[in-house]
Amino acid sequence: GTPLRFVLPRDRAGELRYYRVAYDDSLRDALLAEVGRGPGSLLTGPERVSLLDDVTALAGAGRLPLAAALDVVPSLVQDPDPFVTIAAVDMIGLLHPSRLPDSLRPRLARALRALLGKRAASLGWTPGADPPEVRLLRERLVPMVATLGEDEALRAQARELALAWLADRRAVDADLAVG
Repeated sequence: GTPLRFVLPRDRAGELRYYRVAYDDSLRDALLAEVGRGPGSLLTGPERVSLLDDVTALAGAGRLPLAAALDVVPSLVQDPDPFVTIAAVDMIGLLHPSRLPDSLRPRLARALRALLGKRAASLGWTPGADPPEVRLLRERLVPMVATLGEDEALRAQARELALAWLADRRAVDADLAVG
């Protein structure tokens, strides 16, 4: 077939610009398959993030079936690029329990724990000397698994941190206190 080529839009001065793109089905499917290859993809990290943001926006607006958007998520949450994983976590956020019947919420919780639990546990609540992108990933991923994923271990850790914070506002990293 035709080689896949993805271009980030730039203006005449060469500055990167951001646009929402509504891909036709065949191009979107080809790009999502390419994104699913992870770091071995022909797409750079920023290109993968841009595509995922577009797909999330389309699904959130009802212009793309949610199932089509979510098919690629399992491979993306393991991507070593934290920004790609953040984009995948944002996509999962479309499955907010308030949008689901009560009967499906336990299944969502189990799926989130299975898909994201190990990574959330390895990140934990407490940041170390992490780069900013890992801190951003932690802020998105760990609370999602603790709340929507109903992860009891992460909930227990959150309770301990909350109690420590109530006793001494400096006992907990400031990002956790406001996040």
